Amino acid sequence: MKQLDEKVILRNVLITAFGFFILFGLLTPILVISVRELDLAGSNKLSLTWMFIGFVLLYFLFILLSWIYNKYSYRFYRYSVEESFLKIEKGIIWKTFKTLPFKKIQNIDISRGVLDRILGLSNLCIQTAGNVSYQRQVYEGLLPGLSVQTAQELQQELTKKVSLSS
Repeated sequence: MKQLDEKVILRNVLITAFGFFILFGLLTPILVISVRELDLAGSNKLSLTWMFIGFVLLYFLFILLSWIYNKYSYRFYRYSVEESFLKIEKGIIWKTFKTLPFKKIQNIDISRGVLDRILGLSNLCIQTAGNVSYQRQVYEGLLPGLSVQTAQELQQELTKKVSLSS
């Protein structure tokens, strides 16, 4: 079975880091105001310094945990193109095994966000018959973080197999 591009780990950690940066940026003013309001002993400067150090340590702890999670997630996200279906396996604790028969595949898209383009990654999105969502685009098969060349080759290979199976 094949794996995703290893740069997907960096992409996911950067997305997580940005999310936590925004979250801590929103929480910090609220906590600073709370500390100022509760300043009973007059140790406001000391409290703010320790709060800042705590936030920085907590931020880096979350980034480290994100990196560990994404490293393991990458190791266990695999796919293979078989004779009549695409097989996708993923999951660290709870394993998911998907089999997408070529007869049911309707659409194969490649999407690339800004960070994906910077890192040279692509997402292969596979829609199947009967998989409908009215709120947003849902893909039954998703291979996030493939190299651009691998995604294009896989799209061509799957398109060829889909056309032969119908």
